[in-house]
Amino acid sequence: YASFGLVWEKFGKVLTGDERVMEIIDNRLAMPIDAFDNGLDLVENKYEVTPYYIQHLFLSMRPTWKEEDSAKSKDAMFLKCVEIAKGVLTREIIQAQDALLAEKLVIETYQSTVDKKIIVLEKNYPYEYTLNNFPEPLFVIYPREADNFWGVRAVKENPKTFVNRKNLPKSWAGLKDEELENITGVKGAVFCHRGLFLAVAQTKEGAIKLAELALLG
Repeated sequence: YASFGLVWEKFGKVLTGDERVMEIIDNRLAMPIDAFDNGLDLVENKYEVTPYYIQHLFLSMRPTWKEEDSAKSKDAMFLKCVEIAKGVLTREIIQAQDALLAEKLVIETYQSTVDKKIIVLEKNYPYEYTLNNFPEPLFVIYPREADNFWGVRAVKENPKTFVNRKNLPKSWAGLKDEELENITGVKGAVFCHRGLFLAVAQTKEGAIKLAELALLG
């Protein structure tokens, strides 16, 4: 631990009210910052490009040698950084709290589903890491906020890769509207991505039908 980690270790649970939320923030935010402060490289640079860390954001707020180098200028910039940091930390806590609630709801849905190859979510919960712990799920049905349609997504072998446990049928690749309706027989079929990881239907029933067909394909 460096400075931030030591402060978070003492006050993290008080701020979040939950041990798991505290641990998520510790892994996501505190430890990477402390690693930077302690001179530890968490990633290997394969190219002549350096990742932009949150520390760089705050370092950019320092007055440069050409700017007024006064205590007043530095104090004003410090207070601005405090507000930014407070906003980031507040959002990270909210993200972690909601992610844990989503994890609970996804597990409940998985457990109550009879055919666990297709998991139907009533909201677009983050599910990738949760469902990856179970061997059966191949496709997830979820409502799309952008267009009020329903999506069919292939579950990945690993959330950090682009390899699906099962692809959508090759014959669907790139098809949309009538073309996809004709080849699938599903009224309201909208689109299938060329990468065979995503299909869209106008209704939940249509999305489920597409997933059922994909199981056979």
